Amino acid sequence: MNMNDPAKEVVVTRIAGDRQWCKLPGTKWRVENSVLHVRFVTNPKSDGVSYAYDTNRNMLSADYAVWLCGNTSDYYLIPIDVIRRIHEDPKSYKSSHHPTHRVISVNIRTHQASFSTGPGSNFKPYFRATFLN
Repeated sequence: MNMNDPAKEVVVTRIAGDRQWCKLPGTKWRVENSVLHVRFVTNPKSDGVSYAYDTNRNMLSADYAVWLCGNTSDYYLIPIDVIRRIHEDPKSYKSSHHPTHRVISVNIRTHQASFSTGPGSNFKPYFRATFLN
């Protein structure tokens, strides 16, 4: 068990509502017919309110990305099509560690997701979302 799994379980339970869910191997969880790729970034960037996530093939193979931002109250439930569009954007930031990954930062105060030198995306609709929304 990963040390962040208890926090992830809290959020997956909140997202699932009364739906059945289970832990899958690695960073994935299943809620009925949907697969969630769940990441927990414990520390913000230097601004204190932005959290950075790398996209990768494992994330892109899920139905949703779930990003916990420092705690179990501040999280995003993002449809993977949104992540895929950013990942495929030719202007998106490449990870310095993995050139095939892209970096997306989300500001939990403004809910703006930054991923390129252009305008960001509004992630407010995904903030604290559940399958009941």
